[in-house]
Amino acid sequence: MVQDVNVYTVSEVIKKKKLCIPYYQRPYRWHAEKSVKQLLQDLIREVFIEDKTYRLGTLLFHQEYENNEKKEQLDIVDGQQRLVTLSLILHALDGKIEGILENPFEHIDSKNNLKYNHIYIKSYLATLEEREKDALKDFILHRCNFLVITVTELGEAFQLFDSQNARGKALDPADLLKAFHLREMDQTYESEKQRLVNQWEAAIDSNRLNDVIGNYLFRLRS
Repeated sequence: MVQDVNVYTVSEVIKKKKLCIPYYQRPYRWHAEKSVKQLLQDLIREVFIEDKTYRLGTLLFHQEYENNEKKEQLDIVDGQQRLVTLSLILHALDGKIEGILENPFEHIDSKNNLKYNHIYIKSYLATLEEREKDALKDFILHRCNFLVITVTELGEAFQLFDSQNARGKALDPADLLKAFHLREMDQTYESEKQRLVNQWEAAIDSNRLNDVIGNYLFRLRS
């Protein structure tokens, strides 16, 4: 069920309980010269408009419970790419590594894009004066906001993907199938789940799974 729907500033989002990137999420793949550059341009264009607030889209979180108690973590179902990129921008501005950047990024694409995008962002921001950097940081934290939807049922979260996806790219069929399998593997060792996820991602990267699921299994089910 939907637990909360509200508008939160970036500062309020990153100060929430531990933000976790669940196993079923795709790697971090925003491209510097495309998505990252566009976000930077949008932010810098808006920052000096007095009293301007800027909506960054929608985030979808999954709040798990254990013995009727909320778990400490919030799983990011939709919005990983935007949150990681914003965190990289803030890190380039203040040098802090916190929130989503504290997650382990195992996939080679995530590692490469994190490194490259961070270098790109620092280079892009180097053209700004210090007062402009301070203004940009304050704007991002306190005048940029998200519509945040928090649900307690993962299945319900998946149903919201198509209508709630904004800048992010919706999960592919293979990602969704991977998620449903992982939900049934609570008793499996973390190392085994990670090994299976790595194999699954390799099959997705080679375009084998999405073709089979999207073009054959979906048609058969329909």
